[in-house]
Amino acid sequence: MKNLLRLTLLVAFLTLFSNCKKPTVFKEVQVNNLFTLQVPAYMSAGTGTYPFPVAMNYNSDSAAVFLMVIDTLRKGMNENTLKMYYDSVVSQPFIDSAKITPAMLVKVNTDSAYTAEMTGVVNGVSVFYEMEAIATPERYFMLLTWGKKEKMESLKPDMVKMLGSFRDISHK
Repeated sequence: MKNLLRLTLLVAFLTLFSNCKKPTVFKEVQVNNLFTLQVPAYMSAGTGTYPFPVAMNYNSDSAAVFLMVIDTLRKGMNENTLKMYYDSVVSQPFIDSAKITPAMLVKVNTDSAYTAEMTGVVNGVSVFYEMEAIATPERYFMLLTWGKKEKMESLKPDMVKMLGSFRDISHK
């Protein structure tokens, strides 16, 4: 009986220990003296050309998670508000069967931002996005993080931390 109790306690302890997730290690990345962002250490700088100004592109093939930051100068867009910028980006979803949650106005450090989630399908794969449009004094930034929907529970905390870590450094 005593051995059975010990075995049960050992199995319970091992089960509990194996289900504990190690906290993600983040690194701060500075981009073009414009902003910094905390990025998981398991992600690395990506490459690619895009038909729009991409300030930052990071990914992880092993975790199947991606990050892209789109940079837009506000000069000449004085009549546009942050909401108008956000709406212009999400008004034409770039994924099939897109569903976007209502945008919430938040503060990211000292900058105003709209944040939302999007789900849909890309090349037959269900995906989810965490996205944020940020207004700094001279620029708008659109931060997009995405991954497979089946990994949403494990990836979302890292994505939310990335988005919330944005810090404008162009104005000191």
